[in-house]
Amino acid sequence: MLPGPWLSKSRGNNLPGRVLLVLGSGSALTAGLQAAVLFTNAGFEVRVGVYADVEIDESFAALTAVCGVEPLSSQAVSSMISRIDSFQASLGIGIPVRSLQEMTFGASGDAAVDLMIRKGGLKYLLLSADVPLTEHLASELRNSCFDYRWLPDNPFSAGALLDKVFSDIMGYLAREKELSRFKVVISRNIPVELANLAGRYPCWIDDLKISLEHSGFKPVFEGEGADLLIETYEGPYLGKIGRGKKIELSFDPSDAPPTPVSGLTAKFIGVGVVDKRCEELAVNNTMIVKLLPEGHIVVYESDGRRMFPKLATDDPFLKLAEFFAERLLGGVIF
Repeated sequence: MLPGPWLSKSRGNNLPGRVLLVLGSGSALTAGLQAAVLFTNAGFEVRVGVYADVEIDESFAALTAVCGVEPLSSQAVSSMISRIDSFQASLGIGIPVRSLQEMTFGASGDAAVDLMIRKGGLKYLLLSADVPLTEHLASELRNSCFDYRWLPDNPFSAGALLDKVFSDIMGYLAREKELSRFKVVISRNIPVELANLAGRYPCWIDDLKISLEHSGFKPVFEGEGADLLIETYEGPYLGKIGRGKKIELSFDPSDAPPTPVSGLTAKFIGVGVVDKRCEELAVNNTMIVKLLPEGHIVVYESDGRRMFPKLATDDPFLKLAEFFAERLLGGVIF
């Protein structure tokens, strides 16, 4: 088989995009075939990579017929991974737990899985019921932008699950197209005098950036004229009395450095700021955001507040990113 058609045949045509399926076990073939039919019928270009431990035999003939090109073994993917175009979305079906752990580190020893990590776009994992997924691993997968779902015991009953994943992917692609026109800047405006005291930025900023990207935004860390400016520095600030003299610290957000002009501003503040003060600061196009020690996020607006709790099934930063999208698009809820 010539590798060219596997790399891409969609350049210059009007296909909605490319979808990668990575099959991690022989039992994943049935769900993989259903997924391939679903996406090809919608006009997507579907490519299939197969885990190293899975033998590609005559049972893959139907999958080849649906996709129009043969699946590639992990070994074959390894020899051409640098030349393969990126995908809009990917589904890892029946991936073994050892590779799930590798996914959280951003690389895998299996080339098909590594292709999904590096070029998979919006990534979904359809897991077998017998996968020992710990709470810690589940959290790490979500933080690495892998959305996971559980396959039914009967692989022929995966239709409803795949329909939901398909709907989510289509919604994401539509939303990404809409949100790509908005400039989102993640700022950390620390007073020069307090730079050493502030130290390195907290790790939750990475979680915020990943969630924004997962929701369809393309955030940057600097720039002017933002449609959404997210100020992440929570204090302390320079107190008014201390300016020009000895440094005196303040935890009053009114002492924060001025933020550049933007369409919407979301300002993170310290947990010690009382609710009444947060409500006073949430005026016009400014939202006040508080990250609680438990991991919950509270957003204050001029007309009230809302909380995004940290739950085993919900990432508060992802909910916050979706909330920003809703605000930028004028209240349209996805």
